[in-house]
Amino acid sequence: MPSPPPPPAREVSPRPSHDHEDASDEEEPLLGRPGDVTQRPSDSLLKNLIVGTAPLAQVGGIALVAMIWAGVFTHHLILFSAHPLLNSLGLLLGIQALLILQPTHTVEQKRSGTLMHFLFWAAALATFYAALVVVEVHKQRSGIGHFESPHAVLGVVIYVLLLIQAWVGVAQYFFPAVFGGVERAKKVYRYHRIAGYVLVLLVLVNIVLATKTYYAGKVLRIRTWATVVGGLLVVAGLLPLPLISSNTTDDDRYCPEDQEAEGPALGHQQQHLMCSASNFSFLIFFFSPFLILIWFGLSFLNLPAFNVSNPI
Repeated sequence: MPSPPPPPAREVSPRPSHDHEDASDEEEPLLGRPGDVTQRPSDSLLKNLIVGTAPLAQVGGIALVAMIWAGVFTHHLILFSAHPLLNSLGLLLGIQALLILQPTHTVEQKRSGTLMHFLFWAAALATFYAALVVVEVHKQRSGIGHFESPHAVLGVVIYVLLLIQAWVGVAQYFFPAVFGGVERAKKVYRYHRIAGYVLVLLVLVNIVLATKTYYAGKVLRIRTWATVVGGLLVVAGLLPLPLISSNTTDDDRYCPEDQEAEGPALGHQQQHLMCSASNFSFLIFFFSPFLILIWFGLSFLNLPAFNVSNPI
């Protein structure tokens, strides 16, 4: 009796290719999807500095620099005068570093944008740490203590975070072996970008706090409300509009990028829940310094908690 024919071979779905996912990711803007505010192939990289909401950030940053520099140069110059001049210039350079990279989405644009981003931040860090040297020398010569005002405390925190942020950014792009290879280094990109925005927001907060010190508030007479307005313009210009864009659905916006093929596939609702949780965490992380900025902006009401009389 002939044996029955063997059952047909079961078709196995091919494992998803991460190379395809990586190639797709390379074509996406850093803060959204193609179709949001992105750099066109024919546009110059420098146009990114004025595309979309970037002019708001430029106006806010230039306004902050203008009011600080005007306050300094209309008064007697001392060694400490260089501290606000350099810090405000560092902020403006940091804003350029974020704006020039944000709209890039092709591989070539990202590479060029990353190099310009690096150069802008290198210049910004040089000015920030020159400002740190100035204030340290001034404190030593004048016998002024450290950590005597909220502005001073937050300033030290910012200087430390800037150093860490710079090290991570350089390592992940130029020396990915530090993270165990290119693929692992790529997973740090998202958090590095978020940290960059948070650092700029913290600098804005510290500018507001500086107006409650004796030198900025009493000598230079820089108004707290003016720094709040300038800071809000910067935030409005840097705000990642793709987060609230209607061009993409909730299911494909900021979903987990590296889902493993092993195990049962996630259902639609479970996947949607994971994506929503990821977006919510991002929003909390991004807007927490913004809320702090608004809180300190209330200082123009002369609330007792904001009456800081320390010189620096």
